Amino acid sequence: MNEEELLLRRLLWLRHGCDLLALYGDDGEMQCALCQIDFKRDPAMMILTRFTLMGLEQLKQVPK
Repeated sequence: MNEEELLLRRLLWLRHGCDLLALYGDDGEMQCALCQIDFKRDPAMMILTRFTLMGLEQLKQVPK
């Protein structure tokens, strides 16, 4: 992984919307306990899929 991709993944990890207390970053890790995404290792398509599923779950919670 090049430096730019690592930087973008770090920014996404920090700003993706889950509570900062759910983020795990020891020893260079970039994981979120709430959405179960590993921003350091998961392929971009997997992250996109997880975000899409999370968005659909949120839509189901919206009162009609």
